[in-house]
Amino acid sequence: MSRSEHARSLAESDPVIADRNITVECTCDDCTVVSMPMQPSMCNAYNIGHGAYIFMIADVAMSLASSVEDGTALASSAHIDWLKPVEMNDTVRATATCQYASGRQARWTITVTDGNDEPVAIFRGRTQQLRK
Repeated sequence: MSRSEHARSLAESDPVIADRNITVECTCDDCTVVSMPMQPSMCNAYNIGHGAYIFMIADVAMSLASSVEDGTALASSAHIDWLKPVEMNDTVRATATCQYASGRQARWTITVTDGNDEPVAIFRGRTQQLRK
């Protein structure tokens, strides 16, 4: 099973992905792209996307990007910089790319964009593969 097939299999069994209507657009060796509509239930009192959901879509992208067929990778740390708000009903897209990988550790940068392809957040995270 390829990395892409494994990531798609994980996505199909992830209830968060199904619950939040997340679409896996691309999973390959050098990046993973997922998108999600900002539903009204995901917006705060100002009718803009809640930051927690922006963090979540970036985390999902990192999770799928770090998946490997012979092991489980989990986030060990993450940081996000929110750049601008997202409007209700807009679609956000998270693109995860690996910046560094060695042994069981990897460092990721995930750029989250809005429907106009403008950056709304930069997420940086680390993953650690579990030992078997």
